[in-house]
Amino acid sequence: MRHVGDLFHQKWCERDWLIIGKGPSFDRLGEFNLSSLFESIALNHTIEHVQIDIARAMDLDVVHTCADAIDANVTILVVSLRELYDAVGK
Repeated sequence: MRHVGDLFHQKWCERDWLIIGKGPSFDRLGEFNLSSLFESIALNHTIEHVQIDIARAMDLDVVHTCADAIDANVTILVVSLRELYDAVGK
């Protein structure tokens, strides 16, 4: 396990960041070649729709429901330590 801050400083500080969520413009994402302009991070269930270097699962339910997509589409998955601690404590 590594701290996410270490990853940003080592690899992804050259370009601006695009955060991909299921907002009103998500359906238009395929119209643009954003990978040449931005580093990107996908949030929650958008993991199922994009191949991405970094994804953020806000809770462990996302990890369970999107497990196959995470395996196929995500290089690095970021999950809060609080989520992990809470799951282990239950």
